Amino acid sequence: MLKKWMVIALSLVMVLSMMPVGAYAETTTFSDMPDDWSTAALQSAVDNGLLNGANGKIMPQENLTRAQMAAVINRAFGAEKVAVLAEYDDVTASDWFFLDMAKAVAMGTFQGSGSKLNPNDPITREQAFAVIARALNLGESDVAPDGFTDLSEISGWATGEVYALVNNGYIQGSNGMLNPQGYITRAEFAQVMYNTIKEYISEAGEYSIDVEGNLMKNSPGVVLTDSTVVGDVIIGDGVGDGAVTLDGVNVEGRLLVRGGGAESVIIKGGSTIGTITVAKVDGEVRIFAEDGSDVGTVLIDGKDDVIIEGTFENIVVNAPDITVWARAATISSSEVMGEESKLVIDKDSTVEKVVLSGAKSAVEVNGEVEEIETAESAVNALITVEKDGKVGLVVANGAGTAVEGEGSVEAVEANADDVVVVTEGTEVTAAEGVEGVMAGEEEVDAGDTATVEKETTTSGGGGGGGSSYVSPRLLGATLNGDEASISGNDITIEFTNEGENGEYIIVAEFDKEVKIKSVTSLDNSSVNIQFINENTTDVPTGYSSTLNYEFTHTITEQHFNVFGDVFEVVVTDGSRDLTFTVTVNH
Repeated sequence: MLKKWMVIALSLVMVLSMMPVGAYAETTTFSDMPDDWSTAALQSAVDNGLLNGANGKIMPQENLTRAQMAAVINRAFGAEKVAVLAEYDDVTASDWFFLDMAKAVAMGTFQGSGSKLNPNDPITREQAFAVIARALNLGESDVAPDGFTDLSEISGWATGEVYALVNNGYIQGSNGMLNPQGYITRAEFAQVMYNTIKEYISEAGEYSIDVEGNLMKNSPGVVLTDSTVVGDVIIGDGVGDGAVTLDGVNVEGRLLVRGGGAESVIIKGGSTIGTITVAKVDGEVRIFAEDGSDVGTVLIDGKDDVIIEGTFENIVVNAPDITVWARAATISSSEVMGEESKLVIDKDSTVEKVVLSGAKSAVEVNGEVEEIETAESAVNALITVEKDGKVGLVVANGAGTAVEGEGSVEAVEANADDVVVVTEGTEVTAAEGVEGVMAGEEEVDAGDTATVEKETTTSGGGGGGGSSYVSPRLLGATLNGDEASISGNDITIEFTNEGENGEYIIVAEFDKEVKIKSVTSLDNSSVNIQFINENTTDVPTGYSSTLNYEFTHTITEQHFNVFGDVFEVVVTDGSRDLTFTVTVNH
């Protein structure tokens, strides 16, 4: 390493190209710059544009305000995206901090309280720690750090994030105390940022640099070569949809991806990265690992879709309601933990094992997968195997698991109720004690095995086909936003009378577009809900994957005496019907 730095030192041009933009900016002298423990941290903050000072002073002992901290974090990460602040009444467009608060809310570092962002308030230490933990996507820890006597003073909302920041070594405290309710000075915060990020790369170019600590890249067009980072490499928000390349880089911490686009993060040249955390808050991002690079786990925890290309040990989809695309990928294992998230495996990809553990999570297979497992928590998981897709074994531990498509699935072990399999030629085994297991049109008794037979369906101009088909499936339901209980095709709703003329909305969600054919009282078979009285909304006739049934007539105990507590609903997708019941507990 010494030889490397000696060679670099011979060329001034190379030195300048390697250093972060702030390092060769014009030096600013402050009359109140201290000469103590905080000097190096304050100078780093000034050099990298995090602290600007005013009237020739850096004001190290002044308390940092929430707006000032938002500005510092935005500058460090290169934040550009802005959020709408209409819900906050203490920030106006004329305020100097308006844009910075909008960026901080978009980053997810500032959340506010009710209608307040409190930009002019001094920020407390626990608030500052929570903001940094969010920026670094450290999540929350339930492990109390050792050596501190005032942990009980941490607010409940901040505990997990403060623990995470301390446990990752960014905060040491003083005299065995964190002082979470105290304010933080500009000098103290500069030290925290210096502990958090040691080097910054803020201009496009090719760099080779060894870093003891975290390295921030907050500009697109950066190529990092032949480097070792003993810490995290952070691709900041300022990269936007641009590209960043790691060529022959050893990252001993994480690669934290907060920026980048669909052609962006390229890992090559035998780079070694233990963990990649994708935490981009807006826009699709692609992670491409060339052959020869060693990448361990990719944790996807952002708010938009992600493309994975190359060779990876493990993919974990932690975020809800996103889609991850595996393209020309070789993956040892993967898990979809996020509710309603989906993994799509293309025809050129192979995966040894996929685990679905999030409710209503899904996987679409166009390539090859050796085994797919649905966990008990993966209620109503969906496995779709397309025409050229191949799956060896499905282990269904989640109730309501559905296996569909025109591809090949060798066998399904149904260890939960209401498992439906319609992939032709699949051998379906129902475990002891389960019910509602279907192999095509045949119900499989507990302990037995059946094979899905080829099914002939008729389409538009006549002629037979060999496509497999899944009837509409009920995924969820609410009453006025409150979750209902679902068991198979039965919905149970806890009803509370909220007024004589209140509006009550039942929302049912399905896996495909359907429309309601009928709603009938099972307690009074003569009652069809469409014709209860003149004030009742007609049953929807259009197709939708989410259906609302609204009624605005007076709800009293007499209502239940007349119409009963249990209703049968029939929906159709145009080819097949699904019948389910709604029980109202009152």
